[in-house]
Amino acid sequence: MDVNGTRFHLVLGEADWRRALRGNADVGACYSRRRDAITLRPEQFVFPPRVGDRRLSAADRRGTAADRHGNVYWIGATTTELRVLTRGATTPRRYWPGTSPAAEPPAGDFAPSAPADLRDLTLSGLAVTVDDYLVVGALDLPTATGTGAGLLVFDLPGGGSPVAVPWPADLGFRPIDMAAVPGGGVVILDVPQAAPPRYWQLDPYLRVCNLGSFARPRPTRPVFRPKRRGVKHPVTYREAGTTAESADQAAAVQARLPTAIEVLPDGSVLVLDREGDSGHFEVTRYVDGVDAPFSLGIDQEPGDGDSDEDEDLAFECTDRRSDAHRIVSAARGHDFAFVPGAAGARSAAGAPAGRLFVVDEQGDQAFAFGVTGDAATLELAYYPLRLFSGKALVTAGTTGLYDLDQRWFPIACRSRPRYARRATLLIGAEIDGLAVRALDSGEPNTVWHRLFVDGSIPAGTAVAVETRAADDPDVVETRPWQPEPALYRRSGDAEIPYHRYPEGEPAPGEGTWELLFQRAVGRYLQIRLTLTGDGLNTPALWALRAYHPRFSYLDRYLPDVYQEDAGSASFLDRYLANVEGMYTAFEGRVVNAQWLIDPRTTDPDYLDWLASWVGGVLDPDWEETRRRLFIRYATRLYGRRGTRRGLLESIRLATDDAACLGDHIFEPEAGEGSPFGVRIVESFRTRAAAGVVFGDPTDLEGPRLSSSGDRWLPEYGGARLHQLHRLYLAGRYGVAAGPGGDLTQSGRKALRGKLADAWRTPLGPRPLDFPALAPTAAARLADWLGFIRAHVGLTYPEVGSADDATAYRAFLAERYRRVDDYGLAWNLQGASKPASFAAVQLPTSLPGDGVPLQDWTQFVSTVLPIRRSAHRFSVLVPIRPEDTDEQRQRKIGRVTQVVAADRPGHTEFSVKPYWALFRVGEARVGYETIVGERSRYYEIVLGERRLAEGFLTGRAWTVDRPMVLGRDRIASAGAPNGNGGTG
Repeated sequence: MDVNGTRFHLVLGEADWRRALRGNADVGACYSRRRDAITLRPEQFVFPPRVGDRRLSAADRRGTAADRHGNVYWIGATTTELRVLTRGATTPRRYWPGTSPAAEPPAGDFAPSAPADLRDLTLSGLAVTVDDYLVVGALDLPTATGTGAGLLVFDLPGGGSPVAVPWPADLGFRPIDMAAVPGGGVVILDVPQAAPPRYWQLDPYLRVCNLGSFARPRPTRPVFRPKRRGVKHPVTYREAGTTAESADQAAAVQARLPTAIEVLPDGSVLVLDREGDSGHFEVTRYVDGVDAPFSLGIDQEPGDGDSDEDEDLAFECTDRRSDAHRIVSAARGHDFAFVPGAAGARSAAGAPAGRLFVVDEQGDQAFAFGVTGDAATLELAYYPLRLFSGKALVTAGTTGLYDLDQRWFPIACRSRPRYARRATLLIGAEIDGLAVRALDSGEPNTVWHRLFVDGSIPAGTAVAVETRAADDPDVVETRPWQPEPALYRRSGDAEIPYHRYPEGEPAPGEGTWELLFQRAVGRYLQIRLTLTGDGLNTPALWALRAYHPRFSYLDRYLPDVYQEDAGSASFLDRYLANVEGMYTAFEGRVVNAQWLIDPRTTDPDYLDWLASWVGGVLDPDWEETRRRLFIRYATRLYGRRGTRRGLLESIRLATDDAACLGDHIFEPEAGEGSPFGVRIVESFRTRAAAGVVFGDPTDLEGPRLSSSGDRWLPEYGGARLHQLHRLYLAGRYGVAAGPGGDLTQSGRKALRGKLADAWRTPLGPRPLDFPALAPTAAARLADWLGFIRAHVGLTYPEVGSADDATAYRAFLAERYRRVDDYGLAWNLQGASKPASFAAVQLPTSLPGDGVPLQDWTQFVSTVLPIRRSAHRFSVLVPIRPEDTDEQRQRKIGRVTQVVAADRPGHTEFSVKPYWALFRVGEARVGYETIVGERSRYYEIVLGERRLAEGFLTGRAWTVDRPMVLGRDRIASAGAPNGNGGTG
């Protein structure tokens, strides 16, 4: 109700508007699920026939198919040649030579050779299998006993002459169309002269399947069988006797004039009947050779076309289940093609989804049916076929093609919306049992107040309102309809306080429309809406609200003298209602002012103002959802500021995709959020283990825990450490150890010489001993680090800087307090004893056994790693391979800005990107790994991606007459190879 206590009846959503249709199949309106609105019924646009147009006939059709590379093959006009239009080319060429050797393609042109006995054949029907075999029907194939029908099989990547596969003459084989089977193989529509029509199916190895008996199961592709194009060849199966043996192997086709055949992704077969029993085209579905249910209906939930402009054509018309042929046309069918949807697309029932394009003999447009299982529903969209030559509709991947002379163009959707011109909706007239359920105000003699309609009423359309009311529900139906004033559009928002329309500029005619009821008096009310349009546009009504009873300023605020005359009182009451409507809207906003301080409901323009209440400043680049979420959780973020959890929440709030934002990022169990999300790795955790252990895939080196074995520990003494160091260098530079497990004198001399060449630095007095400080030369440092990783059983970082010396003096001063105690513990005497801790320097060589060695190892393994990692952390930002440089820099910059503002003041941090990739070596393959085509390596495009982010795809070389295993004989180089070429 509103601020005055005026209640309303609401009509909103599909269920309410369905009741308004009253189940009338010819109501002229339907519910659009995409718009969430009631509209005029959409109509299929049918291109009007033109005077002098030639109707397409069966003679115009050509066997046509496209391979997986986009090359289109078809039978030429003479039916004795094959032509091909390669992908990207504008001019077709002959693929299969003509009637004489002179018609062979020019030298260097890729085409199969033509033996003399296979020339001048009449070709009919064509398909390209998923294994790149071109299968063509031939009506006069030479056989041992004369001529007969059969197949020609071309190995497209392997080349060479085609293989002839004859059919027994007594079968009357006459192929007219073919289609590739998704799992491999081909189906053939056979229309003999003196026998019923049928279709054959060949398996992936081009062997005839037995569709006439369930006792012999259909051959299927093995689960795994190594196979390469060019290795197998149909000639071996022809010699093995795998051609048709009996007509019982084919499936009978129930059609009057079958003209085309297609295969759905689930393996079922569709056959197009040119005329059918009713005089227009029909489509029959077959599963395992047996006809199965398949219906062509009106658009129930049509899919998207090839254009974004057809979104307004998606309607749910379950109230109108009429015959689709009445909408399309009564003409005969010419051809059809099934185009599968995107990879992985499935219908609601789980069946493979796609479009079935059908073209009639007029040939001006294709009619698209959305296929879901055993039904196909007509999509009310316009697919023009400009100057269609009539050869065929072709499937190329997920695109349909049609021909214009010698060129092939994609079938594209063009927006041509058409709607019914008139429809009637009855609100409150639905029948509940035996009684009419009208809108009930609950009080007799109710003066109904206002009608509000949210929707779009563009130019050229209109919505007329009529009402009838009574105090008895049985009398309402007998009252005449009374016209109400025309709806007018409110200049501001809806009457509901702080109601927000969808974002963006409203379309013309979109908003809240209202009127003041004039004659609606009674407890029970019915409303009749008449929607009219010009055929090109339609009203779209989202919601309807009927307010009652009228809040009358005349009754409440004026003396009774103003009501003495009924006529003038009625006029004055309606006149003051205009003022009441304006004041009620103002009062409603005042009463509901709490909406302004709720971040979930306040107007977007007030969000910056509301954020200032909690001391926040909103980023101008943030979306509305992100802004509202920040204000809601501002106090919680401030309370956790400087903590690990608070940093993660702030970073996720600033960087997560808008679609992923929600209250869940502030929940206690949220942790670090998505496995492939922002990570915080505190440096003190990595002092004894590589950062990759804690989620930093960029840190594979550095100090770490070492397993037991041939590892040195302080209790083993310095001599053992020097010995292991000598043996490590000897093994690295190929010097053999002596029989006692150490280097001999000659071995040490040889090793020094090799080290001098490798390190290119002065060796010093004892070069084979382990140096306490990290060497400065790069080669020597690499050997030093390699030895530590291999043989030192404790953390030993690179040490030797001035900061390390300061830390070392502070460590000793804290440990011994007095320099004399330090000298006594280390047994320092004379000049070696320092006067103060400030005079202590880092040792140039490993300290001796006992206390000195223990102090040094404790410093390098514990004190120094903690000092280097204290108050430091790394923030790892996930980067995907498809992100551009700008996106990466923007993401890293935003994270840096957030961390710099919310980190504890005494800490230092670094922001690093990381990839969601597989790693080989020390990294774990876990939740951060993306498995699939979009992982680390994928096909890249030069100029768009970086090198090493993927691989450059390779394309097969076009080789004339390649050697094929199992077909060609091995011959000496340059000698004939038995295939017309040279070996």
